[in-house]
Amino acid sequence: MFGHHVQCPVEAADRERVEESYVRLVERFGVSLLSGTVVLPTSEYFPGPFVGASDQMQALVDGVAAAMGMTEGDHVAAVPLVRSGATAQRGLTGCAGYPGGAFRSGEGESVLAIDQALAGRPIALVATIAHMLGHLRFVGQVGIPAQRTAREHFIELHAVCTGFGIFSANAAVEVQVDPRANRVAAATYGLSQRRPTFHHSGYLTQELHGYALACLAFIRGEPHPRWMKHLDTNLRAYMRQSLRYLTQYPPEQLVTIQAGIVASTAPQTPEVS
Repeated sequence: MFGHHVQCPVEAADRERVEESYVRLVERFGVSLLSGTVVLPTSEYFPGPFVGASDQMQALVDGVAAAMGMTEGDHVAAVPLVRSGATAQRGLTGCAGYPGGAFRSGEGESVLAIDQALAGRPIALVATIAHMLGHLRFVGQVGIPAQRTAREHFIELHAVCTGFGIFSANAAVEVQVDPRANRVAAATYGLSQRRPTFHHSGYLTQELHGYALACLAFIRGEPHPRWMKHLDTNLRAYMRQSLRYLTQYPPEQLVTIQAGIVASTAPQTPEVS
C-alpha cells in the first residue's frame, strides 16, 4: 500500500529495445552467452605493462575474441589504423561511435585496424576492440537489425552480453586529467592548469548502459554484483536504480531467459532404468 515506486532511468521504448536484443542474442547463441565471465579492468585480466606494441595489440585482440567466445572461424589480424583516407582505400569499415577502430572481413583472415593513440586510453581501447569484433561476428548474418543505428546498438549490447560491458560503459564518457596537474599549487601561485579532456565513445547513453548491465545482472541472478564497483560513479547509480526497477517490475522476457540459465546450470538427475 505504501510501497515506493521505482522510476527507471530509461524510457519504455529504450527498455524494450534492450530486452529484445537480449532475446535475439539468446536465440542465436543460447543462454550460456550470458553466464560467462564479466571481464574486469584489472591486472588479473590484463597483466603486465601495455605500451601498444604490435605484438601486444595482437595478443589483446586474440584475448578479447577468446573471451567473447569467438574461437572459431577466421583469424583476426590487428594492424595500425592509418588516417588520411587510407581506411576506405584498404576496404576497411569504420564506426562513428568508435573512431579509433575499423574492420574488414575476409576469407581466411579478417582485419581489425586500431589507432595506436588508444594505447594511452586502455578502457576505450578494449571497448573499441570488443565492438569491432562484434561487427566481424555478424558480417553477413541474418536476424540482426538492418537499420544502421539499431544495428550499432545491438552490437553494443552484444559486448555487454559477452562480458565487456564495463569497458563499453566506462568508455561512453571518459575523463582524462593531466597527471602533472597540481590544483593546490595552481590556486596558490596562480599557475595555469590544463583542463580535463573528455572523450565520448559508443552508441548508448550512460543511462542505457546502466540499464543493459542491470538486465545482465538480473538475468544472472546477481542483485548486488561485485563487478558493479568497477563502473564509474554515474553508471553505478543508473545500474542500481535499474536493478531496483527490474526487481519491482521484472520483464517477462528477461524472466524467461533467467529461467533458462537456472535450468541449464541445475544438476541433472540420473535416470533410473
